[in-house]
Amino acid sequence: MMRRNIKVKNNRPVLIWSEHQDWDFTKNQSHCVQQERRADKMVIILDVWTSGDDGAEQCVEGRLF
Repeated sequence: MMRRNIKVKNNRPVLIWSEHQDWDFTKNQSHCVQQERRADKMVIILDVWTSGDDGAEQCVEGRLF
């Protein structure tokens, strides 16, 4: 699953936040990566691997807005 937040800057869309969640069947784990724009660069603010069903919960807890 991917989520994005975009704003308009100088009449152009600019990505300011994104989240990507997926399931790795090989590792049997959930992976969540969140990024946000800081000083005109996208930086990773959360990168977690979790076992079981708690992966989505940790990803939501890490959300900043």
